[in-house]
Amino acid sequence: MTDKLKSCRSFLCLENISYEQSEGFEITEKQAELLGDLHFRKIDISDEIFVIDRNGYIGSSTKREIEYAKEKGKAIRYYSKGEIPSTCNMLEMSAQMD
Repeated sequence: MTDKLKSCRSFLCLENISYEQSEGFEITEKQAELLGDLHFRKIDISDEIFVIDRNGYIGSSTKREIEYAKEKGKAIRYYSKGEIPSTCNMLEMSAQMD
C-alpha cells in the first residue's frame, strides 16, 4: 500500500524497518537500538508522519515514535482516520482490495 501512496504526491517516503519475531529473524539488542534511533532520525528530517494503523492498532514502538514526532511539532496523519491526501482516494480504494 505505501508504494501506491508514495507516487500520489511529490514526497519522499521514509519507511521504517521492522522485523517480526514470528518471521524467525533475530536481531541483537544493539541492532534494535540502532534501528530505533534510525526511525527517530527519519522523523527529524520529515515534515510529517503517516501512521498506517490498520484497524486502529498502534504498537508500543510506533506509539513512542508518534510521541517523538509530536514533541518535534511534526504533522501526524492516520490511515484509520482516512487522513490520506484526497489525490490518493483511488489509490486507497485499490489498496483496500489488495
